[in-house]
Amino acid sequence: MTSELAHQIDRAVEQERARANSVAATIRLTGGTVFLLLSLALWQFAGLWDWGVYVPLLACYTALAVPAYVFRRPLVAFGGLMALADVVMVYFLQRQALPVSPFPAGVAGFSLGLFALLVSLGSLTLSSQTGFAVAGISTIAQLALMHQAGVSPGPMIAAAVVLLLVAVISHTSLGRLRIVSADLAQSEAARQIEQRRFEEIERATQTFARMLQEAHETNERLGRLQRDKEALLQTLVHDMRNPLTDILVALDCLTEAVQRDGSRPALRETVDDVKVAAERVAGMMTEMLDVAKLEEGRLVLERSPVRLGALVEAVRKQSGSLANERAVSIDVECADSATAEVDLRLMRRVLENLVANAIRHAARGSRVLIALRADQGSPVISVHNNGLPIPPELHQQVFERFVRGDWDGERRPGWGLGLFFCRLAVDAHGGGIAVEDVPGWSTSLVIRLPLTSRVERLVDERKIDHVPLPAA
Repeated sequence: MTSELAHQIDRAVEQERARANSVAATIRLTGGTVFLLLSLALWQFAGLWDWGVYVPLLACYTALAVPAYVFRRPLVAFGGLMALADVVMVYFLQRQALPVSPFPAGVAGFSLGLFALLVSLGSLTLSSQTGFAVAGISTIAQLALMHQAGVSPGPMIAAAVVLLLVAVISHTSLGRLRIVSADLAQSEAARQIEQRRFEEIERATQTFARMLQEAHETNERLGRLQRDKEALLQTLVHDMRNPLTDILVALDCLTEAVQRDGSRPALRETVDDVKVAAERVAGMMTEMLDVAKLEEGRLVLERSPVRLGALVEAVRKQSGSLANERAVSIDVECADSATAEVDLRLMRRVLENLVANAIRHAARGSRVLIALRADQGSPVISVHNNGLPIPPELHQQVFERFVRGDWDGERRPGWGLGLFFCRLAVDAHGGGIAVEDVPGWSTSLVIRLPLTSRVERLVDERKIDHVPLPAA
């Protein structure tokens, strides 16, 4: 910023100097032309022959003033050249006037005033070195004229001192003027820089506001698309539930018929497989509808006191067939007295999802552990397996919508809503679910439920002694 200010100050000073030289060039050309025409008129038309000696000198001066005027802006050096021409012209004009003047000393005194004027103008329009050079040449010319006029040495010394004092005073005044000009130029440069900075900030603010507006509009469009997609999905799921229910009823009837027949075991196995697949699809549809209700806060929890140990055991039995397919064993470690006031249907589906997820990601021949414990009185349910661990950067993302557990490179069926549903359901109960590091296990999903003192009180008072679980 300092270098830029200095550059602008220098440029402003040069501009002022060029402007002053331009004015001086105009005055020289105008004055030379006027005096040339006047001398010609007095010489040719008035019969004053002594004016004829001035014509050649004024013609040369005017001819030199023309290019100085034409190139007054781009060539500042013409200012110094014309200042020297001014001194030469005054000297020769006064020298021509001395022989014909009845009072030569007066002519020499008049030239002192002219030289003083030239020194002052040179100091104001030229550099300090050039100004003092003009003062020195003017002093020499003035002394020569006074000597020719027969002036004594005393007045000559006084004239020299006067011209030098004029040069010093003009230079000092010019220095103060330059300081003021520099201050003004610095203030103007600072104002321009501040103005540019303000304009840049204004443009950046407008650009940021435009980008923010575009991002907001894009976000609104994405939100509308997401809502439209969810509405369409819910409509499809809702409309498919009735036909799927009819299919399940028909499969139940077919299963009973095959069981009564007893002669076609292969058909019975096929019917059982179809029924399991249909029930899985029905569960996925119910899950999608519950996800939408949980997100919108429309799902009312049907809380009841639940013995969590019995719930864990029921889920273990329910998941046995899937575990057998993967050659995975399911172990349970729980305190049978652990209880909680939860929505039994939702919490059972949460545990089924977690156990099924653990089985699918467990290595063949390994085991899955469902552990139930109390942490400062609050129930904690954890599901462990020793499959490929979840990458740390995905510990939070696995509980988001449509995130599927394919970090091990294996494509699995599903919509990516299982763990998302689990998080919504546990959050609705006032608890939390997370991926935690547990020694001895590669992956551990942990549910922490809130402390329910009312349930513990009911258990202590023996007002509940069992939990009615849905049929496996």
